[in-house]
Amino acid sequence: MFDRWKSDIDLLKASRDGSTQAFGIVVSRYQSLVCAITYAATGDSGRSEELAQDAFLRAWKGLGQLQDLSKFRAWLCSIARNTVQNWFRSQGRDVVGRAASLEAAAETTSRDGGPEEDRKSVV
Repeated sequence: MFDRWKSDIDLLKASRDGSTQAFGIVVSRYQSLVCAITYAATGDSGRSEELAQDAFLRAWKGLGQLQDLSKFRAWLCSIARNTVQNWFRSQGRDVVGRAASLEAAAETTSRDGGPEEDRKSVV
């Protein structure tokens, strides 16, 4: 019924109507892209595959909310990035959330001295 030559739009419409077979083809088309996103963030192939699977599951469940099916790729990439970000948060590794404020970083730099003072102590 669904061959590999069907357009993404046709497959996404069928997927939205409940065809797991059509969505399976979509997954096979986008699996490398999503795994690349998750692997780039984690550096762990096993973890990246788990996160990619989670991203596809979220996409499957939310496909009815996507109004413009031509934007599926960008939407799926956003889901993958958000899935990774949520995983980092759940691990207590929210790098952005735990980053020091600019004021705190400036205070640390002025208290510790800068490169000029380091150079003076070497000379």
